[in-house]
Amino acid sequence: MSVLLEFLDFISGGPQPAVTDLLHRVLVKCRKLTQAEAGAIFMVRERGRKKHLELVSLQSDVVNVPAEAFKYRADPQSVAGYVARTGERVRIEDVGKIPQDRPYRFDPDFDRTTGIRTRSVLAFPLKNHADEVIGVIHLINKLDKAGHETHAFTSEDAALIQPINHIVGGAIERSLMIERISEQNRRLKERSRLLARQRRKIATLKDQTEEAFQISIRLLARAAELYDEDTGNHIVRVNEYSYLLAKKLGMPQASATKSAIRPNCTTSAR
Repeated sequence: MSVLLEFLDFISGGPQPAVTDLLHRVLVKCRKLTQAEAGAIFMVRERGRKKHLELVSLQSDVVNVPAEAFKYRADPQSVAGYVARTGERVRIEDVGKIPQDRPYRFDPDFDRTTGIRTRSVLAFPLKNHADEVIGVIHLINKLDKAGHETHAFTSEDAALIQPINHIVGGAIERSLMIERISEQNRRLKERSRLLARQRRKIATLKDQTEEAFQISIRLLARAAELYDEDTGNHIVRVNEYSYLLAKKLGMPQASATKSAIRPNCTTSAR
């Protein structure tokens, strides 16, 4: 019970950590509880109906483990895949002597990829509130109290770890949800900024279009005046009449200006 309370305090104490930081802390805590030389956390990822395991946290006291993530098939032939598929705990005293009646085998690619020399394993699932497996903690090589010789994990180690899977799994699921919501909010803010820029651009183009339209009308009037003085004066007079009528009807200045382009010339009506 004291271990369970300690983990509750460990998970809920302080502000909500990022998922990567939470996974690192969880793995450190599990290794300390069991004196594990190394450990890994796999998260279950889904793409359609297919599942795979992504190695998201890896620690070792004896080798410099690579920082990048790895992906493995979540098939029951591997130890981590078996735990992910069945939700069962697995304890192996010697990975080179797994009984033939077991459905899983230790994958030597893990050691070749990480540089760890695995002897004994204690693997258990991380489950969410719906009792679904969302991850697997894979502890490697139990050390003696002096931290030197490796031994097999005991049934007491397994019993010590067993109660925390739902606590840790629930905390990880909450952190993942918070990160997804934060990412969605970030995208919404970026989209709002983009829409605001587009609205400003449209408003600017609208003003430029109206200004260009007014200039075009004036230029047409001047061009017509050059070739036909009567037509040019008529265009100007119609423009002035439209402006005066709009003003007489009480239309706002902006609307009156749009209804009739107020000319700059002072050509008298004839």
